[in-house]
Amino acid sequence: MKIDLTKFEIPNIDSWRNQVLKEVKDENALAYKNEIENIDIDISAKNNNQPSHASFNSKTDWDILSSFVIYDSLESNASILKCLEHGANHIYIDLNRIIPKWEILFKDVLIDILHITISFHNKQQIDSFKAFLKKEHEANFTICIDPFDLEPVDAFLETSVSFSIDGFSVEQIGASTNQQLSLILLCGDWVLQKCKNPNRIKFQIGVGSDFLIEVSKTRALKWLWQHILSKNNYVQKDLYILGITGWTNKSIKDPHMNLLRQTTEGLSAICGGVSGLLIHSAGELTKNGSKWFDRRMSLNISHILKEESFLSKVSDPLNGSYVVEMLTHQIIHNSWDTFLDLQENTLEEIKTTYTANIKMIRDLRINNFLNGEKQLLGINIFKHKTDSREEEWELTPSYLNFSYLIYENLQEK
Repeated sequence: MKIDLTKFEIPNIDSWRNQVLKEVKDENALAYKNEIENIDIDISAKNNNQPSHASFNSKTDWDILSSFVIYDSLESNASILKCLEHGANHIYIDLNRIIPKWEILFKDVLIDILHITISFHNKQQIDSFKAFLKKEHEANFTICIDPFDLEPVDAFLETSVSFSIDGFSVEQIGASTNQQLSLILLCGDWVLQKCKNPNRIKFQIGVGSDFLIEVSKTRALKWLWQHILSKNNYVQKDLYILGITGWTNKSIKDPHMNLLRQTTEGLSAICGGVSGLLIHSAGELTKNGSKWFDRRMSLNISHILKEESFLSKVSDPLNGSYVVEMLTHQIIHNSWDTFLDLQENTLEEIKTTYTANIKMIRDLRINNFLNGEKQLLGINIFKHKTDSREEEWELTPSYLNFSYLIYENLQEK
């Protein structure tokens, strides 16, 4: 059946706006303001020149990751193999404070066809890994880089390993979108000046709960990085962005609500165009740690979004969405302004100023939660009915002297 589009009248935006305001009886219904993200847009504004920020990536599929904090090499090896058997194709390893037995940790793991990202905590771990690493496997490894510590970059500069700039940690302590993006872009620029190869640079971003902002954040990061590359006369075909869901809005008392939140957060990351998705389970930060069921559910979210929702078949699905393009445009401007401000300072000045600015945003988030403006099902409203104290938040990480922001911890206090 052929549809004659000429029979459809072009909608009059003024009539539409008036009708919406009449129905909702709220004169601010079409204005979106977000103090934390410094966003202020009029959804009904006429803008025939609204720019489109199409994805630069040619790939539509994404890696499915499992993460492991290493305490025992043999036990971790068994867990890694089990996750690989259930669909993981990218491993994220946090070495904690130990130096693992690398041969045992990677026993029967097909390093030749996998990708492995490693987070180091000290020089001894780096030296140990360099002694283990073979030349033919270098391209299969990525090193996690703290924006305020480039020592691992210097250690692996003469190899072929990639560098993944960590923006997840700052997101977890409460940083805003533009704070997160500006910092990792600044670090990415530093690393680019050192390695002279944009294809070795990747990014990690935290994925929050605001769906449209998270979609727009990923799209903005792609545009901003391409802008930096063009200023340095570089070209990068595909930018690798690892989207990581955290614990800020998760509950150890309501695992079913966690699954819903993890799914929508994963969906927003994929719609934004991430290259890999790591979904942390809430149990990772509890006394008893993650159970196999939790890991399996985290993997299955990506499987469902791939095999049942077919999101791996479409590129940049929200490209052209008026609201998403407006949000992307504003996030780009906010992040770029912050990036330029950071560039003018020394590393210590950046760290001092950046920490103070994060504290303001973090305090605002905490106040919004404690006064009830920020409502989370299962945490501060409609709590899950259970008296069980089997699980408690215990292993809360920290960054820049701030503990990770977990709302359920605030509620319990």
